[in-house]
Amino acid sequence: MSEVTVLVVDDDHLHCRMVRDILEVIGYTIVEALDGTEGLAKAEALHPHAILLDLLMPALTGTRSVGA
Repeated sequence: MSEVTVLVVDDDHLHCRMVRDILEVIGYTIVEALDGTEGLAKAEALHPHAILLDLLMPALTGTRSVGA
């Protein structure tokens, strides 16, 4: 099986840790970003298989479409 990468974008460190702990047990590779700007940059650079995105974060949030 090929490596599956999941990008977790959340400004809450505890949420990131909980998601990481659960998904790493399953065998996924987790990449974290602590705000929307960092998340967007990592998504563009890494092209993860999935993104788990918090909708309410400071600055760039998960509720705006890219390019909107």
